[in-house]
Amino acid sequence: MTRFLGLLLLSLTLFYCLPSFADYEFITEAEVLIADSATPPLEPQQWRQTFLPRAWSIDPEHPKDTRSAWYRIALPADLQNRQWDQILMLRHILNVEIWLDEQFIGSGGPVSDPIELRMQRNWNRPILLSMRDALAKTTSPRFLYIRLLAEPAYGVMSPVIIGTESSLSPWYRISFFVQITLVQISLAALLFTGLLSLFIWIKMRQRSWLLLTLMSAVWSLPLLYIILPTIPVGEFFGLRIIHWAVVAGATALLAFIDRFYLGGKNLRLDLLALIPLSHAITLALVPNPLVVTIGNAGQVLCQLLFIFLIVRLLGSPHRHSAGFYWVVLGLAIMLLAALHDVTLFAGSNTERWRWDTPLSYITQPIMLLILAWNGLRVFLSAARELNLANAVLQGRLEESELRIRQLYLEQERLEREQRVEAERELVYRDLHDDLGARLLSLVYQSEKGDAQDLARTALQDLRDIVSRVLTSSQSLSAVLADSLAEQFNRAQALGKDIDWDLDSSLDEVECHSTMTLGLRMLKRELIGACLRLQNVSHLRVDMNWSAADSSLTIAVTHATEEDSAFSQFAVLPVLQKRLRVMHASLNCSEKLLLLQVPIVPQSVRNSNTSPNY
Repeated sequence: MTRFLGLLLLSLTLFYCLPSFADYEFITEAEVLIADSATPPLEPQQWRQTFLPRAWSIDPEHPKDTRSAWYRIALPADLQNRQWDQILMLRHILNVEIWLDEQFIGSGGPVSDPIELRMQRNWNRPILLSMRDALAKTTSPRFLYIRLLAEPAYGVMSPVIIGTESSLSPWYRISFFVQITLVQISLAALLFTGLLSLFIWIKMRQRSWLLLTLMSAVWSLPLLYIILPTIPVGEFFGLRIIHWAVVAGATALLAFIDRFYLGGKNLRLDLLALIPLSHAITLALVPNPLVVTIGNAGQVLCQLLFIFLIVRLLGSPHRHSAGFYWVVLGLAIMLLAALHDVTLFAGSNTERWRWDTPLSYITQPIMLLILAWNGLRVFLSAARELNLANAVLQGRLEESELRIRQLYLEQERLEREQRVEAERELVYRDLHDDLGARLLSLVYQSEKGDAQDLARTALQDLRDIVSRVLTSSQSLSAVLADSLAEQFNRAQALGKDIDWDLDSSLDEVECHSTMTLGLRMLKRELIGACLRLQNVSHLRVDMNWSAADSSLTIAVTHATEEDSAFSQFAVLPVLQKRLRVMHASLNCSEKLLLLQVPIVPQSVRNSNTSPNY
């Protein structure tokens, strides 16, 4: 964009500075004659003096219904000596036909009647013609005859510049670049902006970008009107189209900026749509002489809305962002250019015609490029956020896949354990049905003593193992109570007594079957060892739960008068094994056996850490 503006500034500078050193003559005086003849009127006629540039609309002596007029310019006497053989006309409306005395030099294009829609339109197109061949055929050229064709009251005759080819050719190229080439560049910028906004809309699905696409398409019509040498619909119909297009494009721009930058809270889209609609109806109904006036009125209304929108942008809470500053700057530049063009075409000040050129076709694409660039920045930012979100989602997906894989492996492990457990249960059932029956027979057949006691113990162990398979968990109080009942029966068989006391908090502790089995075996071995002492006839067992360290404390005392009753207590290998498996500790004194067993509740237990009994 910087290069574009620099090139434009350089072109305008050269355009304005060139006349100061060029070898030419700028002719601003001429004679005018209203005539419809196709050849120069050489017979004595009533020519009228005039100044150039001159518009038909401000000439009181020019007929309002004529489409043709002749202009006669006296040539300098030393024309041939100076080698001035080139004619340059910068801007005229609409087309000219040029003669050197009786010799035809050339025209800006077809000069048929404008009603036939074939006349070349040169209102913004400079023409450069050579007089070299015509001068070679005459020795004393006197006049330059120029026929101007235009719609009634819309003709403008520009000044005529006569000079050498070396002086006028650069001026022509610069003028053509400013008046035509820049318009073509602007049209290309409009098309690019329209395609870019359409691409952004396809990717982001924000309908506001369709407004920018519509604006680009509509604003391309006035640019086509400028650069097309002919139009197929007639001049006034074309004027109606371009005036409507300017207002429609401005309305779409207003709607886009309001919706995209201000949230659509200031201008209602349905009310804005009424502006180009009503403008089109008005332009279609008014007569031809009022087309430009009505068109300028619509542009003035849009300019007022632009001023309102600029004020709202400056008061926006997001005004400190770089995008807002560029938008406000673009709107301000485009507003000034529009005011310049309205005054240019509505003022009929033909003295400015040499220097002034329409600026809207330059500022409009600049504004659209600013909007498209901001939109592209938003799109790229959204694309980066989308890529980041995709990366996060990809990471979460990988984590989910890992969890699913782990769950699948866990399920496989559980199914495998279930199969093993089922096989184990089958084995336990067989042991219970076969080996249990034999142990029961051994209990009844054995005499009272160690053999019978050993048989009872083996039978109870078998029952406990089978019970572990059938029961997943059990309260600690129930396990201890069941075990104490077994020990009470055993003590009665030996002629001894047992008293016990269970802590009420033991009812709230749930233990896995593996833990209960180990605890049951450990307590059986401990109580059994105490009952086998000869000098102990009465035992007291106290069981307490400690929630602080999740442990069970079993205190065994005796009611024998001998203080050293437990002095004969020996920790048997089997009891030592049970203590190691349960990670329990046993403290012995003369009157007290203190057993402390850590208990893992069912709620926090890990099944993989089951002790191997």
